[in-house]
Amino acid sequence: VWPLVARFCLTPEEGARTSVWAATAPELRGVTGRYLAKEALATPSRAALDDAAGARLWDLSERLVDG
Repeated sequence: VWPLVARFCLTPEEGARTSVWAATAPELRGVTGRYLAKEALATPSRAALDDAAGARLWDLSERLVDG
């Protein structure tokens, strides 16, 4: 099973690539609050922009953490 799963996994270096780019890219100086993916500015999905869903997730997360 692992060879099949490994095809979809990233190495630590690959996983860090966008974060390192975001921290060091001169073209991103002053850019905040944007969604980044694969070393590029990206548009979040409609679901990611759903404020009501975000609020429900936050509330649920608080309840789960508080026990």
